[in-house]
Amino acid sequence: MLVIEDEEALGEAVAAALADEGFSPDRASDGEQALGKLRERHYDVIICDLKMPKVDGIAFFREVSNSMPHIARRLIFVTGDVAGTDAEQFLEESGCRWVPKPFRLRDLVRVTRETLG
Repeated sequence: MLVIEDEEALGEAVAAALADEGFSPDRASDGEQALGKLRERHYDVIICDLKMPKVDGIAFFREVSNSMPHIARRLIFVTGDVAGTDAEQFLEESGCRWVPKPFRLRDLVRVTRETLG
């Protein structure tokens, strides 16, 4: 699994919580770095912040949808304050699962397990 989060402490906390649950998380600090990692290996699920520098979550999703559509449905977004924003419209249109910030790590683990099915 790949965790894409530009907030270092949050990314580390998420990765550690997922590792404690038996997952093998890899980390990227932005969408650009994550795209590079996707060219090198396959991930079963991707947890992605929506608001990031360089390549944000929306641009990342579009790129993944075009080049690797099989993984696009295994994206889980984490983001805060989406009501009435472009982010809300994107999340509705994409059909991707998402978890609002702030979130409980156990909720993110649950959604991850559900996504893996």
